[in-house]
Amino acid sequence: MPAQIVVLEEFPLTSSGKIDSKALPAPVFAATPFQAPQTQTEKIVADIYAQVLGIERVGVDDSFFDSVGIRFPQCGWSRDQHSP
Repeated sequence: MPAQIVVLEEFPLTSSGKIDSKALPAPVFAATPFQAPQTQTEKIVADIYAQVLGIERVGVDDSFFDSVGIRFPQCGWSRDQHSP
């Protein structure tokens, strides 16, 4: 699943007609405004998420997997903990 989609009017091509990946524009990542949890369930899940990851606040649009990729060692989890 791509993290970002960039719409192009046309692809840049090499002289042999293949897509020139080096000439593709870099995606622009726009920050989304923080959206606080609204329901009781969202608040409970957000609190657990924040405690596990050691972060102050979690919004409903925050990605657990993006955060874990950065903070996984801080979680205290080990791959061996869950192995039989």
